[in-house]
Amino acid sequence: MITNAPRRVVAKGLIAGLLGGLAGSAAKLIGEAIYPPRTLGQEPPPALLVEKVLGHPISKGERTAASQVFHWTFGSGLGAAYGVAAEFVPSVTVLHGVAFGWAVLLGTHESVLPALGLVEPPLHQPLREQTSEIATHALYGFVTEMVRRLLMRYWRRKASTEKHEATRMAVSGAVAS
Repeated sequence: MITNAPRRVVAKGLIAGLLGGLAGSAAKLIGEAIYPPRTLGQEPPPALLVEKVLGHPISKGERTAASQVFHWTFGSGLGAAYGVAAEFVPSVTVLHGVAFGWAVLLGTHESVLPALGLVEPPLHQPLREQTSEIATHALYGFVTEMVRRLLMRYWRRKASTEKHEATRMAVSGAVAS
């Protein structure tokens, strides 16, 4: 079902999704540190993308920086879009955000990145890389959704409490006059 969310809710959804995306990006990095997708010396796709765009190799430090900038920017940006989408189409939060994480995986590592020649096609990737990406993208989506949901719940309760207090004050003022 698509809802007609007011502008303020859209802004809150964007902020909640962005913060959720940052938390989800951190969780994905931690997950990859525990269960790395690339163990055969492969370069991270963001570093390869920067080299492809620039048309020349970049240093190890630049590769690390490029990967980090891309990871955090992409993760928070997708989280922000997801936060807005969740306010209009609540069904996007299915599986507590895991489906969102897997959609990101399908839209990147399973399609666009192989098409750009930055990673092997999915059927040619090592099993370790596939399982790590599936697990860490699920973790990204789940954490993104949990943070988004907690923030939206907090803001909705706060708004409800403020509205209730305003009504109470108006009623007590009318009774006193």
